[in-house]
Amino acid sequence: MAQIGPDLFVGTEARYLRSYEGLGFDNFAGHGFFVGPTIYANLSERSWILFAWNVQIAGRSADDPTSLDLKNFERHQATLKFGFTF
Repeated sequence: MAQIGPDLFVGTEARYLRSYEGLGFDNFAGHGFFVGPTIYANLSERSWILFAWNVQIAGRSADDPTSLDLKNFERHQATLKFGFTF
């Protein structure tokens, strides 16, 4: 992350997710690699907010030969987090 303002940070995020069927890790269902921007801001001295948006750029389902795993994962993922300290 890089600070672009007194209380504002911008960066990138990469995530690698795997999916399995069943209770154990015995049946591999697929995997996906996601990349996207993330923004963090201090709203006040005691609160903050974080937003991240990721796009699947690689992956594969176990039973589908296409280049992305759209069976187990979405094409786009967004995260919004809010925190407050006391």
